[in-house]
Amino acid sequence: MFDHWVYVEDMKTELPTCKMVCPRCNGEGSHSKHLGTFTAEEMYEQGEEFREDYIAGKLDKMCEICKGLRVVDTVDENASDPTLYRLWVEQESERLMESWGTRKEILAGC
Repeated sequence: MFDHWVYVEDMKTELPTCKMVCPRCNGEGSHSKHLGTFTAEEMYEQGEEFREDYIAGKLDKMCEICKGLRVVDTVDENASDPTLYRLWVEQESERLMESWGTRKEILAGC
């Protein structure tokens, strides 16, 4: 999910990490692969057994971020050098903005 290093003068420097609750599944280890994809009418059309399984979480899939572990590694701000930590925040922000730009291009059909 997150990189745990920064580049300083073209050298890769690893930062200390700690665990955090997975932001994708909120620490559940799984999530609904269908969340928000069905209207009330479509849920009704699927039948009662499907609705019960859906509500019970039987159709959930393992979280692709934490792989079911419910936690992920992230950079430990308290254990990191403040200058390196700020640089990491800047680099991660740039990486995420590039990723979002690519995602928008894909959705736009570019």
